[in-house]
This record gives sequence, structure tokens and C-alpha cells, in this order.
Amino acid sequence: MKLEKLAFRAAVMAVALLVMTTGAWADIVPVSIIGEIWRVGTNLQPAPTSAPAGTYEGTFTASAVNFEAFTTGTHVGTLGDFLAFGGANVAGVTGGLPDPMSVVATPYSTVIHIAFSKTFFAGVQYGLSHDDGAVMLVGGVPIPEFNSPGATSVITNLWTPATNVSGNFDLWYMGTNANPEVLKLSYTPVPEPASILGLGTLLYLNGTK
Repeated sequence: MKLEKLAFRAAVMAVALLVMTTGAWADIVPVSIIGEIWRVGTNLQPAPTSAPAGTYEGTFTASAVNFEAFTTGTHVGTLGDFLAFGGANVAGVTGGLPDPMSVVATPYSTVIHIAFSKTFFAGVQYGLSHDDGAVMLVGGVPIPEFNSPGATSVITNLWTPATNVSGNFDLWYMGTNANPEVLKLSYTPVPEPASILGLGTLLYLNGTK
């Protein structure tokens, strides 16, 4: 009887853990964006925070900041691949789609400016993943946690606002020094009631003999 009770508790705890671990996750922030693109004749330069000197390649729109291009696979490193990953509408892009995002030898890099309006909510953790540099500003002022302009491998900067932050945001990105190229804005949702239920189940079982 004791073994049956232990087996039952183990099964319930396994279900509770599954509920907890599937109750919260990192997801892409949904937001309508307008993007602009420049090609610049530099390599390993930081992301700018204003229009750079270079060739203006036009504009695009998308429903999220969710772009990447790698050295292998479907999205293999061109500007077109990078934008297609995020389902961007590229009708306003006048050139450069078949070309690599960046080339070391030539050299050249790609600068992207993304503008959007949004509220970032207090207590929610947001992540900005990028390779290479990226800076996000609100009202023209860089957000300290999202101020990472230098060339880098793929990293994710985290920001949890203490209060709601609303306004017009600008995100500047520098794709440089060859692939990969990554730019993603994500968030971790507040735990769902199912997650809280799972935690309560674990605490209850821990208190029973």
C-alpha cells in the first residue's frame, strides 16, 4: 500500500512539474514595425542611432522583430533571407535583397532602423537577441539594458521594466562581420494559473506523508 501511495505521489508530481514548465516561455513580441535599410562600407562598426552615410535600400514592414540569417539552411545570409524569416513585406526595398548581409573582405555591412509604438509592461521580462550590435531607444533615449551597439556573437539582453513604459521606440541594428545575423525581440509571459496550480500541488504533496 505504501509503495502504491509513493507511486501515485510520484505520478502527480511529474504532472505538476510538466504543468509548471509549460506555463511560461519566451515568445516573440507582437508589434507592427516599419523598417529602413542602409548598406555601409565598413566592418565591425557599432550600431548607429541615426541615419548612417551609405546606400539607402528602402523600407519594409512586419508584425514582429524576429529576423535571422545563418550560414546554412533555408535562411543562409542574404538580406532577403533575413527579412523573409520574419515574414516581412519587402515591397518597399529597392535593392540588396539577393546580397549577403555583410562581407568582411569588401567590406560592407547592413544597418537597419526599426520604428514602432508600444507599451512594455511592468514586471514582464523582455529579451533583445542580436548578432551584431543593437540599441533600442524610447523617446530618443537609449534603454540601458538594450544598449549593446558593439559587434558580438549572438547574445540576449534582458529588461524588466519597473513601471509600464509606453511611447515611440527606435531599434537600430548593425549586421556586420559575416553571418550569422540575428535580431529578435521576445518576452516571458507572466505564469499562467496552471503554473500556479502546479506549484500548489507540489507544496501540498511535500507536506503530506
